[in-house]
Amino acid sequence: MLKTLAKKDLVAEHIRDGIRNGTFQVGQSLPTENEFMVEFGVSRHTVRHALSMLRSEGLVSSVQGQGTKVISANIKKLYIEHIQSIGDLIALGQESKRVLLGQKTINADEKLATLFQCSEGRKLSEVKMLRKTVGGEERVLSVLTLWIDILLDKVVERIGDADTAAAEIVAEEYGIEARSVKQTIEAVGMNEEEAGYLGAQPGDPALMFTREYARDQASAPHLVARSVYHAKHTKAVSNFVMSRS
Repeated sequence: MLKTLAKKDLVAEHIRDGIRNGTFQVGQSLPTENEFMVEFGVSRHTVRHALSMLRSEGLVSSVQGQGTKVISANIKKLYIEHIQSIGDLIALGQESKRVLLGQKTINADEKLATLFQCSEGRKLSEVKMLRKTVGGEERVLSVLTLWIDILLDKVVERIGDADTAAAEIVAEEYGIEARSVKQTIEAVGMNEEEAGYLGAQPGDPALMFTREYARDQASAPHLVARSVYHAKHTKAVSNFVMSRS
C-alpha cells in the first residue's frame, strides 16, 4: 500500500517513469484503472487524479470506452485541456494545485444575475484562487473565480480541499449533481491583477473559460466558475463522437 501522502503523485510518477524508460511506449494503451488500483492498492479516485496529471502534461490521452493511451514521451510546457465528458470538466481542477486568494459575500450585479438567472442584488459567495502546476517547476496556470449560491455555505468552508472540486463538494454535501455544464470560451485582455499572477502585461491576450454547473439543462446554475489563462500557453481540446442509433 502506498503512503497516504501524495498517493496520486506517486502513481503518476511511476507511470511517467514507465513512459520515459519505454515500458509504456507511444501509441500503447496503459493498464486499466482497475489494474492500477490493484497494483498500487489505491482507490479509483486516486488513479484518475494521477491520469489527469499526465493528461495535463500532454503524455497521455483518454477516450471514454477506449482507455488511456500514451501520446508523447515529452512533457509539454503548453497547458492542454482534454475534455471528453462532464466528469472531465468536474475533475479538471484535480490535475493542479489550488491556492486560495480570498473569499467574500457579494450582491449579484447585472452580469452575474443573468448567469444565475436571478434578480440583481442576490447574495452570492465569491471565491478567488490560483491554479498552479503540480510536480516539477511550479507555475500559475490560471486565475480562477467561483460564484456559489450563498445557501451552499459548506462549499465555501471546504473550498481549500486539495483533491475535491467545488462541483463534487456540492454533490457530497447537498446531493446536487451537476448533470449539465455549459462552457463558454472567450478571447479577452488581461486586467492588471490577472497579468501580475500570470507573468504577463495588462492587456495581453487571454482565454477566459466560463462554466455554469446546473442540475440539468432546464435548471438555473448553482455554481459558476471562471478561469483566465494566458492565451500563448493554453490550448483546449474537445472530442465529440456521434452516437449511432
